[in-house]
Amino acid sequence: ENIFDSAKTAHDRSYARIAQLEQWVFLAAPGHPALVRVCEHIKAHATHKFSDVEDRDTLERTGPAAWTDILLRCQAWTPSGS
Repeated sequence: ENIFDSAKTAHDRSYARIAQLEQWVFLAAPGHPALVRVCEHIKAHATHKFSDVEDRDTLERTGPAAWTDILLRCQAWTPSGS
C-alpha cells in the first residue's frame, strides 16, 4: 500500500508498518497456508490489547499489520522467497 522512510513517519500517518500490504482484496485457494495463519492469528489475538488506541488495535489484530507480517513470513517459506 505504501512505503515510508521511517517507522515514525508511518506511525504519524496512521500506518502500522513502514511497508504494508492491504488485505481488502485477495485471492487464494481454500486452506492456503497464509489464510490459515491469518485466521490463527486473529483467533489467538481476538482479545489481546496491542495499544490504547482502538484503530491501532484493529491494524495489528486483523488489519494490514497482521496481514503484512504473515504474508511476508509465508513468502520467506516458499522456494521463490528463499
